[in-house]
Amino acid sequence: MQREALRRSLPPPTLPEHRSMTRSVARALASVMLAAKQQESAVKICTRTWPDDEAASYILRAAATPTSTATASSLTPTLVGSFLRALAPVSAATRLFERAIRLDFDGVSHYVIPYPSVVPVPIFIGEGQPFPLVKASLANSTVGPPHKILIGSAVTSELEAASPESAATIIGNILADQTSRSFDKYVFDNVAADTTRPAGLLNGVTPITADAGGSMAKDIIALVQAIATAGGYPDQVLFVAGASSSVAMRLAAGPQWNYAIFGTSAIPAKTLIAIDPTAIATGYSGLPTVDTTIHSTAHFEDTTPLPIASGAQGSGVLATPVRSAFQTDTVFLRCKLNATWATLRPGVVQTISNVGWA
Repeated sequence: MQREALRRSLPPPTLPEHRSMTRSVARALASVMLAAKQQESAVKICTRTWPDDEAASYILRAAATPTSTATASSLTPTLVGSFLRALAPVSAATRLFERAIRLDFDGVSHYVIPYPSVVPVPIFIGEGQPFPLVKASLANSTVGPPHKILIGSAVTSELEAASPESAATIIGNILADQTSRSFDKYVFDNVAADTTRPAGLLNGVTPITADAGGSMAKDIIALVQAIATAGGYPDQVLFVAGASSSVAMRLAAGPQWNYAIFGTSAIPAKTLIAIDPTAIATGYSGLPTVDTTIHSTAHFEDTTPLPIASGAQGSGVLATPVRSAFQTDTVFLRCKLNATWATLRPGVVQTISNVGWA
């Protein structure tokens, strides 16, 4: 088993644009995969092949004791968030989190964040008259604890014969597709939080009824008004839409349209979600690690993976299909990071199902 992790002890290079960071992460992961077969340091493979890619080299440096806890902590949310965004550059969830509040969970289980549930508005007063002292009623939202995210893939050793650049392209595409679909599915569902995952952003959200006449404008106005009524900022709203809804909105958008639209196949085609990202918090704990192995056995099931064998020794039920990395000359790769997300006040996420215009 080989493991590479982001280094804490040195300040990272200036993080590049997302497209460049995506390329750097793919190169780093390709180097790790090739190192598993070639018995060479992933760092050496990376620096020899891409000597000018400082970000890729940084990702591959071995973990070390931080020289400054404060420095390490301050780097974590940006670095881990960029790593996740680079793994899934087309994910609607990672693009949303770029605009959300970022929290650092190093050494922290959860945050309790207050928000005003009722805020009396001061009024004009006459000369010499007492002024109204605002006393806000506060409620709390809890963010955390972080939960473990595992992203795995298997690549046959034919990859060893490919050029490192081709290997980076192949691995990057495989992980980007898998991560984007899976991450969006969890972030935009309505499932409650449990011990393994945070609540989906639609948990507890009652859908608004779609306009009976099939008006896109009326549906959008209803969503934005609901967010504003809940205390969100209407000018900050962005939209996450299913396939047909996102295309229809882009086709109808005029020159005055200034709201972001994120399309994803993880939600139904005629569903539209509106979110105020300034009231969404996301956070990361620790730094990503990447594991590779050429000796393990895995159950190839992406929905309900099982132990290789269950039951008493000698009478267990074998999972199927199972592949041995050693017997099939395959490299298994696993990326691990800890993350969480939450809405900071009710009503800042709204949705409409079965719109009539998509």
